[in-house]
Amino acid sequence: QHPSGLRANPNIKRDDPSTWQDENWPSPGGGHGFVSPTDNYSVKQMWKNRQNPELVAAFQHILGQNDIRVSLDRWGILRPTQNIKFKDGTVRDKEEWKTAVSWLHWDQNPWSESHIRKVQGMVALTDHTYTSGGFCCVPKFHRQFQEWG
Repeated sequence: QHPSGLRANPNIKRDDPSTWQDENWPSPGGGHGFVSPTDNYSVKQMWKNRQNPELVAAFQHILGQNDIRVSLDRWGILRPTQNIKFKDGTVRDKEEWKTAVSWLHWDQNPWSESHIRKVQGMVALTDHTYTSGGFCCVPKFHRQFQEWG
């Protein structure tokens, strides 16, 4: 069975990368990997993930307070772009599945919200390494955010 976030198209098979083409992918043109939940189960799982005690403790530590607010919006689903093993046994790269280098996603507008303190997290459901991609961190940027905006 495919992840519930991909239920938008039953033609996508989790174990068959040949079905992961743009015409099947749930966000237009492959999108930026954002998919809105489509059923009650995925919403329930999103809440369960976001209320995990270890995850909550990490946010409490980062924010320096126990009283925090959890939001629920959408999944981020990105296709791998390198060393993809296809059913025929071949291993290929799919450069066209990469996110555009020029696309920088901010969840907080530095020009109109520089005074608001937000922290966003990403929970990877598979093992990731430094070279996996999907997230770029600028160390200590939070200390410059208000001046930069």
